[in-house]
Amino acid sequence: MKTAHEFESAKVLAVHHLETYNDRARKIALLRYELGHVAQVSPNEMIDAMSFSHGDFSCMTPQTTKGTYYIASNYKEKTKTINESIIKEITGRLEELEQIQSRLGYYLSLLEEKEQLILRMHYLEGLPMVTIIENLNMCHRTAYKVKKRGVETLAEMYEFTRFGVQNW
Repeated sequence: MKTAHEFESAKVLAVHHLETYNDRARKIALLRYELGHVAQVSPNEMIDAMSFSHGDFSCMTPQTTKGTYYIASNYKEKTKTINESIIKEITGRLEELEQIQSRLGYYLSLLEEKEQLILRMHYLEGLPMVTIIENLNMCHRTAYKVKKRGVETLAEMYEFTRFGVQNW
């Protein structure tokens, strides 16, 4: 049997995911863009940077030596590893955020129609409860009860699937 504390943690997590839905959607869009436009250092840029680092900065004349080319070729593999690491990091964060969004969307779809509608309008669309009450032609008390019931049902789903606090 679940404790009141575990249920309250699941409820806090469910509300947190609802409240941060749009921020997470924006982060997902940013990460998708970054994944498609990862900044990478080319070997020529590396050689140029290394050439200038050994030269006279007042005239900015490159001082390229055989050693510079040797060092640059050794760092080419290091650059590839760093670039791959960046892509892996972006992909990991993107998958994590998309999983949270997907889970929340699915759980919302399992709610009763009115619960789903009120939670979507309030949290995802950012409408104040007063506007929702007017749009749905509901009484104030009923709308808040439906909203509360929807949040509690979401919390039960989060708790049941043991979707823990580690994904904050």
